[in-house]
Amino acid sequence: IQTKKHVKYYRLCLNMLPTQFTSYDSSRISIIFFCLAGLDLLGDLDHLEPSKRQEWANEIWRFYVTNGEGFRGSTSMEINSSCDYDPAHLASTYFALSILSTLRDDQVKSKLNKDKILSYISRCQQPNGSFAPCIDSNGNAIGEYDMRYCYVAVSCCVLLGCRPDSMPFDVKRLHQYIISCLNYDGGISQTPQCESHAGLTYCALASLWMCGVLNQDDWSNTAAWLAFRQIPLMEDKGEGSDNSGGFNGRVNKPADTCYSFWVIGSLSILEKIGFINIQKSKGFLLLGTQNLLMGGFSKHRGSLPDPLHSYLGLCAL
Repeated sequence: IQTKKHVKYYRLCLNMLPTQFTSYDSSRISIIFFCLAGLDLLGDLDHLEPSKRQEWANEIWRFYVTNGEGFRGSTSMEINSSCDYDPAHLASTYFALSILSTLRDDQVKSKLNKDKILSYISRCQQPNGSFAPCIDSNGNAIGEYDMRYCYVAVSCCVLLGCRPDSMPFDVKRLHQYIISCLNYDGGISQTPQCESHAGLTYCALASLWMCGVLNQDDWSNTAAWLAFRQIPLMEDKGEGSDNSGGFNGRVNKPADTCYSFWVIGSLSILEKIGFINIQKSKGFLLLGTQNLLMGGFSKHRGSLPDPLHSYLGLCAL
């Protein structure tokens, strides 16, 4: 693994991004997370000067909404009434809490209103057990309700110190919602009766595990479906050989770096990691999507790296 080049890549992304990332400004906090968490995985944050660490922590606190209910994704829409028009978002709150935890920021106890955030998360839960990402100024849930926000909601509660028996939401309803998204093939979808997806399967399994209600024996079909996400190994250099050893997220799709994490993470939760060829998976990442020139990992072999795939590629390894 090209550790020094990956460190250089993450540092570059923290200071300057190419113009094609302009459209991601509304979720700027996610890019900061991928870069800082990536540096932490590589052991580089241990060498970060305390003043620089504090500088990044202070930057994250700029995303904290004034009513204390969580964090927003960007400061570009900050106005006097921004809590009404740009409220706290569950995903942004997850990224912010993760970053502050990674930085081991000592301002958390004095600045963070834990009770308000937990109350906000509780109000985001829908009657069917899923979670919406936001609550508007009238108290109505807004945005898509699906498996992604189930995961970030539970993760936020864990980051705030909640145990499985002290979650601020209805765990039983969440469990029922996840089961309603389980498909005949063993995979789990974004919402009921949609296509199975490896990333959403991870979100579901991780949510159940964090809530203490995951029975690994109940998920054998899911483990098999996940194992079949690994692209068959090609003996020759013909069509499809660039994907060999990697994982796809849906049936009949090409391999993608991020799914190495979603699949391996899911199988690790189910303690079925032996179902896949780990060495070939490493080969796909290190010899295929790792950028040997500038560092980072790309989505597909031959593409340019980006912070998300760079972080998830490292996590998979």
